[in-house]
Amino acid sequence: MSESDIENWMHATDEERINTLAGWDVENDEGRDVVDDVAALLLKECVYDVLRTEVVKTDGCWQVLAYADSDYDSLKDRDIDFLGFKLVFRKTTK
Repeated sequence: MSESDIENWMHATDEERINTLAGWDVENDEGRDVVDDVAALLLKECVYDVLRTEVVKTDGCWQVLAYADSDYDSLKDRDIDFLGFKLVFRKTTK
């Protein structure tokens, strides 16, 4: 599997994603292109009121911050991952 190919990433098994993620040197931005593509896909495809996404490094792992408006209260406490990346929901400020 090519780590930078979003199509391959989308069709990878959970085990393949876990193994790939475990091998990335996140502090040196390894995998950044994949997580950026996943964040963009989430923004495009999400059924919730997500207005923007942001990619961050947290404890040596990539996370996607998803800024929501009207759906925030129903999403804020959920433990969700999307294509192998943890989602953290934040309230959008207008």
